[in-house]
Amino acid sequence: MTTSRYQFSMIAGRDLPEKGRERLRLLFNEHYGRWGSESSRAGRRICISRSAIADLVDRDEAFVLLAQHGGVLVGYAIGARVVINERAISWVTQLVVHTDYQRNGIATKLLKSAWRLSDDFAWGLASANPFAIRALEAATLRRCNPEIIAQNVDFMKHALPKIAKYLEAPLNVGNDHARIATGFLVSHDDVASSIAKVEATAPWTLGELGAGDEWLGAVFNPQAQRDLTADDLDDFFDSGGTVVAEAYDRMAQGADERSHPWMRHYGHEVDVIVKLLGLTPGATVLDMGCGNGRHAVEFATRGFAVTAMDRSEVWLGLARARAKEQGQELQFVHADARGLELGRTFDAVICLFDVVGSFRRDEDNEAIVAAIARYLAPGGRFALSVLSRTVAEAIATLKGDVVANPNLIHAIPPATTMQDTGGIWDPAYFLADTTSGVIYRREQFDIGTALPVEMLVCDRRYMPDELCAVCRRTGLKAEIVRPVRLGRWDEPLQVNDRRATELLCVGLRP
Repeated sequence: MTTSRYQFSMIAGRDLPEKGRERLRLLFNEHYGRWGSESSRAGRRICISRSAIADLVDRDEAFVLLAQHGGVLVGYAIGARVVINERAISWVTQLVVHTDYQRNGIATKLLKSAWRLSDDFAWGLASANPFAIRALEAATLRRCNPEIIAQNVDFMKHALPKIAKYLEAPLNVGNDHARIATGFLVSHDDVASSIAKVEATAPWTLGELGAGDEWLGAVFNPQAQRDLTADDLDDFFDSGGTVVAEAYDRMAQGADERSHPWMRHYGHEVDVIVKLLGLTPGATVLDMGCGNGRHAVEFATRGFAVTAMDRSEVWLGLARARAKEQGQELQFVHADARGLELGRTFDAVICLFDVVGSFRRDEDNEAIVAAIARYLAPGGRFALSVLSRTVAEAIATLKGDVVANPNLIHAIPPATTMQDTGGIWDPAYFLADTTSGVIYRREQFDIGTALPVEMLVCDRRYMPDELCAVCRRTGLKAEIVRPVRLGRWDEPLQVNDRRATELLCVGLRP
């Protein structure tokens, strides 16, 4: 089994409903472990009470990660993130995986989901399970080093009690060991054999455990990260595009024409499209990837019959509200453009602002263009905009072949541009893969009640000949590919003009 078959989600601890808390409790009681020989309950399953679950999740800083398979909960992590003297520490207070699903990478995936801010100071967990420590190391790309933990022991003593009551325990850290005396008498029967298994990949560093001890697994931002592999890179971007969906859903929270200037020019953009496509009122228009509906509603106000589609319910909600506010009747469709089936065709299809290009794989982006062709009536016309590869590579300060050298990802500094302004052209915050045309960014989101997260986001950018080739392969004829700048789509520019951050392509289905 691989983690690609599982669904992972994140929720603020206080927002976890009672039914969800009970699911955690039952999974823990059935699959966590057994009491050790030092306990009066030796050999019996360790169980947790509802109040103990509540103590962990009912904190402002707490979060819960869930792993499900076919709707069944197969793993979870409870964690907390606190800031001590401007240094953030993210700690997982409980990690449980169903016995039948262990050793399938679920724990590592949960921890990767929990520790998503690359500029936190520290990450960690306390555990008597060597595989949990290895999952911590795999998730953070760093090794647990007792000497480094010892150097930061004062910080840990101050931070851990603010995360959970059981972490108020004494720490025992030296150059060859790192332990915390939680008094948790879990069975250590399998510890020696588990250490032998994990040592097949790397030496064990945290020493031995005594009764009532757990390992103090912690890593710190200044530590060197291990080399990334091609598999690591693939793990960032699954074929379903969940990173894309979550990033753009996050971006929707608080994004409007005041804070995001790229949204302001929809009236001018519709002017240009209507003129170039030769459209007249009454024509049917499909807006693929409609976002907040600014273009779709503008077309409707001009007398066009509009269908607006987006894969995000969050953005569609904004679009519906916009249409209602302006008294316009539109048809809204919640669907992924790559598999869109409407059973009809349109006089015109528009697909604007990084819908084509929002995926790392060319086949996913090309599937969107194929959908444009599929939903155009013969002779129907289209307008599509993508981001310029020419300009991105010209201004980029970080460049290289990411597939050949995934470690280039480490050099990207995190930013909040998608959240704050939607401006993604600052060369200080992106990496240009000059082989594939893909741009990589580390985007952080911390909006309202949403938990702070960081995602490695990418988009495919195009040169004019690449875009024309995609159109040809999907049955479209590109008549014009125009380098344009924001708010001035009618101004002629050269492709290497650094103001020309987009390409506007118009054409028809022959």
